[in-house]
Amino acid sequence: MRTNLLKRVGAVLLTAVVTVGSVWSAPNESKAAANDYVSIYSSGWVEAGAYEEKSHEFNVSGDKNTYALIYSPAVAAGTVTYYKDGIYETVVPINTDDWQYSSTTGYYCWGDTWKATSDATYKAVISFESSTYYDLEVLCDAGEKAEISNTKLTVTEGFSHKLSVTNATGKVNWSTSNKKVATVSSSGLVKAKKNGSATITATLSDGTKLTCKVSVKKNVYSKSKLPVSSVTYGKTGVDVYKISYDKKGNLVMKANILNNSYHTDTKIKNLKITVKTLTGKTVAVYSVKNKKINIKAGGKKGFTFTVNKKNVKIKKADLRNISIPKTSGTVMYKAF
Repeated sequence: MRTNLLKRVGAVLLTAVVTVGSVWSAPNESKAAANDYVSIYSSGWVEAGAYEEKSHEFNVSGDKNTYALIYSPAVAAGTVTYYKDGIYETVVPINTDDWQYSSTTGYYCWGDTWKATSDATYKAVISFESSTYYDLEVLCDAGEKAEISNTKLTVTEGFSHKLSVTNATGKVNWSTSNKKVATVSSSGLVKAKKNGSATITATLSDGTKLTCKVSVKKNVYSKSKLPVSSVTYGKTGVDVYKISYDKKGNLVMKANILNNSYHTDTKIKNLKITVKTLTGKTVAVYSVKNKKINIKAGGKKGFTFTVNKKNVKIKKADLRNISIPKTSGTVMYKAF
């Protein structure tokens, strides 16, 4: 990740970002300074295959301009779909001629902006039409008034998030309303303990109190179950809808196998399910040479796939924020 990239090029590019659904181009000069903005999310480098969806979750403050910047070594077409507090909001096209190149950094940059009407948790689902290597940076306007970096925050159980206060003078004292759910250090580091809610308070030297409502979620990957009709006719699909670690540290996957064909599927040869982080690191791989399924035409059946702890490569991954699992294998069937 390029920690100085914003200072080198982002301040120039940000001034030209227009509205959601619009695109921008960089002006010749800019009066913006890097400290005019506060970074609220950085994905690091993410490797995405063609039409592969990558999800990024971040928290934004209401009544502030929020800027989403995508950096990449090459231009690519695609889309960004936004969800606000879990509800679909809009989809923004990424056109190849919308990117701005910086000779200073050697990267292309694409961006848009919006102003949330209230504090909210956003999810940006990015998909490109070709394999792309990119970094998503999300920023917001910095104000002169003392402000906490997040007034609303969602953190996965067992993970942490650093809160900060801008434009504050003197010492900042941090406290939590519920230590069983989330703790906070003297530097503002919030550690998520267990599922639930807590309020983190930053007390400034003048007595001003700034708060952040923290929601701690279980470390579970989950999504809506797909219907059989979502699979191309004549094909069979594996829909992994839930992933979690059990008490022994094994990785457990819940899935439905969907048979949208005219025949009965009997087994899957060389079934392989790969789970990766957003940055492309492998969490675990489930594989079996022959998996009996016996699913009639137009039917579906639920299965549980378990990867033993010793074969799990990342023992503590943030499963709420991983790539959609990839599956492969050869379906064997018998005709009517």
